[in-house]
Amino acid sequence: MIGLGELSVTAQSTPNMSVQISAGRAKVLGSSIAPPSGFTFTTQGFYDVLNDAAATVTVAAADATNPRIDVAYVQVQDSYYAGATNQAVLGVVTGTPATSPVAPATPSNALALGTIAVAANATVIVAGNVARVAAMAIPTPTPASVNSGGLTLVKPTSVSGAGSPTVSALGTVTFSATTAVGINGCFSALYDNYCVLLNVTSASAPDDVAVRVSAAGVAQSAANYVRAAAAMVSVSPSYTYTSGATFTAIGRVATSGGDIKAEILSPFNMRPTRLTASAMDGDGYYEQLGGSHNAAFSADGLTLFALAGSTLAGTARIYGYNNG
Repeated sequence: MIGLGELSVTAQSTPNMSVQISAGRAKVLGSSIAPPSGFTFTTQGFYDVLNDAAATVTVAAADATNPRIDVAYVQVQDSYYAGATNQAVLGVVTGTPATSPVAPATPSNALALGTIAVAANATVIVAGNVARVAAMAIPTPTPASVNSGGLTLVKPTSVSGAGSPTVSALGTVTFSATTAVGINGCFSALYDNYCVLLNVTSASAPDDVAVRVSAAGVAQSAANYVRAAAAMVSVSPSYTYTSGATFTAIGRVATSGGDIKAEILSPFNMRPTRLTASAMDGDGYYEQLGGSHNAAFSADGLTLFALAGSTLAGTARIYGYNNG
């Protein structure tokens, strides 16, 4: 069982003897053990699988005389039942060439995703050779298919910055050795409010993470920001407030990293953007922060940067709060 449009099997844009399996999720029924007597279902249960990036799987060379049907699949390897590995893998079962070929069985703990018709003497797999077979079960997150008030991971249209930050198929931004990362095309009219989860795994030196809103990749750096923070280190609290700033801060990170959660309110609407944040770094430094960009502005993205120029590594995820 898979989500609509997820784990799709397609021919390559430049056809060859391989197919591409898209990112997506699946529920795979375990079949390493036989069903109980008198039943048709297994007691092994379902596995949840996530493939976070498109993958290429190879199709075996064609038979010289007869066609065959291959099956692309996703399989869960569970060492509790067999083998020594615990992972999900993508693959292709090669069918038996015949004048009237039939699709082969999938391995245990596997879900068939699509069939591939391999003609005799074929040297490429084209779109007409591939057919989807997996049943749909998991709805793709859209405003109509998630609970009102829930969260949906947003996939930015692009990212920028030193260290070549990347965006996964589902929307996770990964960065390393960068002082700043621009996340573009993440705010839209689809959601009013957003949650940003920033997990910094390391920093070249302790630093504060700052933010500017942006549009079309251009950050707003005029002195229209306000920021306030209440920090606690050991038993010594501190408080700061700054107006007329060129950025607002969302939390401190240590050399061992830190974790930040920021709520960004109405960034895309033509009005001031407000935010609140909480942060805890690897040294036990805890902060509650608030800030705003006080100009009426429609932002479609943001720039996160280390205030003192430290290089950062980690991930960022942006979720939209579904409008009820």
